Amino acid sequence: MIDGVVECMVKRNMTMGAAAGRGGIIAFDLLFVFAMVWVSLLKPELVFMTPLLLIIPILLTFFVFRNTNLEYEYAYFDGELVVDKIMGRKVRKRLATYNINKMEVMAPVGSSHIRNGKGEHPIVDYTAHGDHSDSYSLMVYDKNNSLIELRIDPNDDLIAALSKAGGRKVYIEQDNE
Repeated sequence: MIDGVVECMVKRNMTMGAAAGRGGIIAFDLLFVFAMVWVSLLKPELVFMTPLLLIIPILLTFFVFRNTNLEYEYAYFDGELVVDKIMGRKVRKRLATYNINKMEVMAPVGSSHIRNGKGEHPIVDYTAHGDHSDSYSLMVYDKNNSLIELRIDPNDDLIAALSKAGGRKVYIEQDNE
């Protein structure tokens, strides 16, 4: 058994959807402010409502930016791999807990050791969404006892801990360059 906790933090790269969401909310904010100024000039009696209505784009911008700034934390302790999502460096949400004793195999993404059958099992991706050169796939059973492919970006300490716990189920392949 591993003494202590092995943790790994991975900052998720900005996806096209997140960038589009941020750009869209900024465009919405600019249009909203322009509309509020225009309405205030046409109807001066509505000027008092402008500060109240500005709360809407401020809150929307806050939530969009917070939810697109993501980090994943993997923590291994006592035979369990816990995956948390951290939004905006403040809000932590527990995504899943996996029992490593129920792991079938662990290997780099794209390895021949991982079953690549289409539709056989769902893929749960907790990677940084960059190139998958450092990503690993774990074939593990979830809490419903169904087989899933879990993708993570572990550091060397977490790979060593999972290798020690998984034994022959863990394949660490070196680059052949």
